[in-house]
Amino acid sequence: MYLMFLMVFTLGIDMNFLAAKWIFSRIASPFRLYTDPDKQGIPWPLGFIQKYIFIKAGGIPVVRSGKMTQLIFIMSILKRKDSFNLIIAPEGGITNTNVLRLGFILLGKKLNADVVPVQVDYQNKVFNLLEPLDISQQKDELITELMMKFDGVVGKKSTYRFNE
Repeated sequence: MYLMFLMVFTLGIDMNFLAAKWIFSRIASPFRLYTDPDKQGIPWPLGFIQKYIFIKAGGIPVVRSGKMTQLIFIMSILKRKDSFNLIIAPEGGITNTNVLRLGFILLGKKLNADVVPVQVDYQNKVFNLLEPLDISQQKDELITELMMKFDGVVGKKSTYRFNE
C-alpha cells in the first residue's frame, strides 16, 4: 500500500484510495499483533500526522469489520466529488491470499466509473496502468479477464499465476 501511494504521488495523479483504517495511524508490522482487523500495525505518537497526510492525499479509511455500511459510506464520499481516480488493490490485506476482493465491481457499477487495473511488478520494477475494464460484462467473465491481466506479475510476496 505504501509503495502504491508513493508511485501514484510521484506521478502527480490526483487520486483517492481505499485502505484499512489502521494504515492511517499505525506503522505496518510483519507480525499480527491483534485479532481485530482494524487494529493491525503498531501505534505510534505521530499517528495523527500520518492520518492527516493520508486523508489530505485522498485516502478513505475502510473499517473492515463492517461490510455493506462501508460501501455506502465510500460511495457517499465519492459521489460528492466532481471527479476522482480511485486506487484499489483488489487482493487487499496483509496476508498472502489467492482470492480477489470484488467490491470494486459494485463500486464501479454504482458510481458509473472506469475501473483501471494497476500492475505492480516487484521483480521487474514496473508499474503499469492498464486499460479500463468493461464492468458491464458478466461477473465471471470480468474476473477471468482481470486474472489473465495479472498472470505472471511478480508481487512483493508471490508471483500470480492464472489457471483456468
